[in-house]
Amino acid sequence: MVNIEMKGKCLRTLWVWIVLLMPMLFGCSHSGRYENGQFRGQSVRYNVNAPGGETSWERISVKNCDLAWFNGELNSTAMVNSKCENVDDVPLESLARHLMIGLTDVEVIRNEGMKQSGRDALVLEFSGELDGVTRRFHTAVLKKDSCVYDLVVEGPVSVAAGTRSIFDTMLASFAVGSRVN
Repeated sequence: MVNIEMKGKCLRTLWVWIVLLMPMLFGCSHSGRYENGQFRGQSVRYNVNAPGGETSWERISVKNCDLAWFNGELNSTAMVNSKCENVDDVPLESLARHLMIGLTDVEVIRNEGMKQSGRDALVLEFSGELDGVTRRFHTAVLKKDSCVYDLVVEGPVSVAAGTRSIFDTMLASFAVGSRVN
């Protein structure tokens, strides 16, 4: 596993979004273990396949984030996170819109509801600029058992078809297990 704080290939934009914005919004401050496609944290369990495809993804460590990977060839990241403490009962649309904080010139490309792990989920695809660099975000938000789960795959607009395929594959594998108390 590579620590993102030592990863030299990351764009400043990526640093700001993952290291500063995501932990502020969805920081959960819990550690966990990921093995054979299953994450086991202090209060959650879920299954999700690591990103795959024709290019390689490296597991990275991001403070206050369950799982994260970086792909240097695509200059893209994938992230899965959960939050179970101080979760307000707000609509999925509001939770998904928090993922846009800090971005300018946001354009929503896809906004659709679906069922995931027996619950309503919201899939939102959008582009936005951060420090003048446009990125494409493929996101899903789900609430279950008083927890919020976020899945995000993001990268340059030029590789959006590839990151969308990776996101769809990861989302199809995502399943929330019973909550650990």
